[in-house]
Amino acid sequence: MVFKEKEFQLKDGRSALLRNPSVDDAENMLEFIIKASGETDFLMKFPEEFAGFTLDQEKAFLRANYDNKNGLMIICLVDGRIAGSCQISFRTGEKDARLQDQVGQSEIIPPANCNEKIFGGVD
Repeated sequence: MVFKEKEFQLKDGRSALLRNPSVDDAENMLEFIIKASGETDFLMKFPEEFAGFTLDQEKAFLRANYDNKNGLMIICLVDGRIAGSCQISFRTGEKDARLQDQVGQSEIIPPANCNEKIFGGVD
């Protein structure tokens, strides 16, 4: 499902952009989800479970999400880097479908005064 890009300003003054991820984002998406999954136990997988996941598989996953009429994937970019992602899946045509929608999200947004980049490292 296509999401119309939306830019907005964060409380710290930086700009953020919400948009669909593209296949060009595949490598950064893999890095992001591995980092995000290592920061909490509340995501569906642990970082080591992504070890066998290839760049081609991530590209196919992103393509399928973009083409999915019953789902939506959005990423948030801050300073040109992925700071968050959200995936929404709608189940239509099923009894009580309103109770079966799924939402998943993860985010990594460092404080404005922090020198650490989203993917680690220091300038």
